[in-house]
Amino acid sequence: MWSSPAMQADILRALNDGAAIKYGSLIQKKGILIAEKKIRDRMIPIAFSNIAEKELGNKIYANTMALGALAAAIGMNLEILHSVLVHKFAQKGDPVVAANRVAAEKGFLLAREGCQGICPWRLPERNTRYRLISGTEALAMTATSGGGFALMVEAVSLAGMIETPLVIVLGQRPGPATGLPTRTAQGDLLFAVHAGHGEFLKLVLAPADAKDIFRQTLRAFNLADRYQIPVIVLADQFLLDSLFSAEDIRLEQYAPEFHLADPSGIEDYHRYRVTETGISPRLYPGQSLHLVTADSDEHDSHGHITEDLEKTVPVMVEKRLAKYRELKAAVHPPEEVDVEEAERILVGWGSSRPALMEALERLQKNGTRTGMIHFTEMWPLPAYRFPEGKAFWSVENNATGQLARLLRSEYGITFSGEIYRYDGLPLNGPYIQAALQW
Repeated sequence: MWSSPAMQADILRALNDGAAIKYGSLIQKKGILIAEKKIRDRMIPIAFSNIAEKELGNKIYANTMALGALAAAIGMNLEILHSVLVHKFAQKGDPVVAANRVAAEKGFLLAREGCQGICPWRLPERNTRYRLISGTEALAMTATSGGGFALMVEAVSLAGMIETPLVIVLGQRPGPATGLPTRTAQGDLLFAVHAGHGEFLKLVLAPADAKDIFRQTLRAFNLADRYQIPVIVLADQFLLDSLFSAEDIRLEQYAPEFHLADPSGIEDYHRYRVTETGISPRLYPGQSLHLVTADSDEHDSHGHITEDLEKTVPVMVEKRLAKYRELKAAVHPPEEVDVEEAERILVGWGSSRPALMEALERLQKNGTRTGMIHFTEMWPLPAYRFPEGKAFWSVENNATGQLARLLRSEYGITFSGEIYRYDGLPLNGPYIQAALQW
């Protein structure tokens, strides 16, 4: 069963009585509430603040007690939580570590007793070792959102002119202006595709989930380096602010590619030499005795400014755009799920994939012949033929159907309907199913 974001909670830890009353209705039918006072069935009442103050000496330990209670509710081994607390508070000294361990154990034992018969969850124990990606010793990229990217657009155009590899992660949020800075949206697709003045080549990728953002970010670096272009990794607040555990990632399969030229085999270096593919030999300053020149003005093959409108300028424009043919061939087609047998097909992109997959399963269980087409490589769009004789429905986390507009202009397809969510919350399976009313 695919799992997408949901508004209902399995476990709600209310920080005060008001929160317990206000958000109690969001708890699943078989979920539980952990709060200070008994106000409903299927709950674990624990007087965190009172116990922390009287038995542990400070109300501040109520937070750690609550962590212990949550650990018990999901069936976590207490020693795992203890190891996390040791790591978290080590710099504050042994007394602080010891006090938090006691607080966690207190909350754990109280919740475990209260869990009898109402806590069905058990966190599986694994022997697998996991890697934590910290970002150290990494290639550089720029990450931004909304207005920050708007201020960087001139640099995107500069990278296109001087043919410098550039990777930007654009985290979408509802706009315009500041908008909803802590909420999510898919409102910047057309902005990313058209970012930068003038005509130049860029690649726009939109990862589907945590594992895909790992793969696509490395792919962004490799393709930026190979084609000497800017690449935008188009994510969103939902994906970037979420935490995931991902298995089956083999780091040895994700070696970075570098496409610098070998200076020892070059006598007369032309940074922007005209080639059949449009990709010129690239050296970086100081790599050798060759002079490396870059200019944001139109330039000749050496990188020197030019206004030779008859010969040089058209040749340089065509050289830069010649890379389009190779890049177009490297772009992956969209994912198809149950398309052949489907009568109706949901079309989406980026982080909406888990929601689309869950909606697909729900609809198919109801007997609806439904399929899915999902895009993660947004520009240039891949060479792709939409299946004939199907009804297409656009599903997006924006108000104007930006992917649908792009697909109409590039493929000429029409949509029978659309589901657009633009309230700042991510799409999910039940939301899509309810909106379709099939």
